[in-house]
Amino acid sequence: MYVINDPHNFFTKNLIRELIIIFNKLYQVNFRNIYLTNLSLNEMLDFNTNVLNHKYYTDVITFCSSKKNFIDVEIFICLEYVDRFCQVSENDREWEYIRTFYHALLHCVGYNDSTLEEKNIMTVKEKELTNLFYTFHVKH
Repeated sequence: MYVINDPHNFFTKNLIRELIIIFNKLYQVNFRNIYLTNLSLNEMLDFNTNVLNHKYYTDVITFCSSKKNFIDVEIFICLEYVDRFCQVSENDREWEYIRTFYHALLHCVGYNDSTLEEKNIMTVKEKELTNLFYTFHVKH
């Protein structure tokens, strides 16, 4: 089941289904429920501060829980933050949205980004998944 709260209407159920198919080609994970909520910059800062005690903006926060052979995931994404990042990067908005979604899922399979080494590994995995998506994805 996919529950989406995205006023930008970027993340559709069909898109998430396609993203999960690509993810599963590499990680063979059974996601049972995916809840995705798009927060504004201020909402994300409040959430990050109040829930995680991190007093800074971020693009995505992920909570994963395992039950038997299934993973439930809650993704809180700030597309507004990702949009600002796009202004200083070479990637387009859609690519960054997808990369950020994969970043969230990678946390569910054990990848972290606390250290520079972990961040470098995470970045490689994000790019690999995003490029795979664009290799197999057919625009509608």
